[in-house]
Amino acid sequence: MTRMRFNSLPGDTFARLAGVKALIDYADNSIGAMEQRAQEGLKALAEDEGWDFGDYSAEKHTLDAEGALEPQSGPWTKGRKRDSSHDDKQR
Repeated sequence: MTRMRFNSLPGDTFARLAGVKALIDYADNSIGAMEQRAQEGLKALAEDEGWDFGDYSAEKHTLDAEGALEPQSGPWTKGRKRDSSHDDKQR
């Protein structure tokens, strides 16, 4: 009688790839929420410490420019509009 052996490597590999894809999708979908929380935290800090509008505006601009969590290029950005305003700052 012939014994059949199954190699579990392909199945395990596809399961791991599915898990990694799910993690990347989750992280990609949560970028907007993280940016919104950062903006809300900055606003709350400014209100608590009594910042004037100029200080708040400068910090908000810095957070918008340097704290952008949006990826600039790659296969995960397919279908998104690319914001080229950050390209000069990153070079």
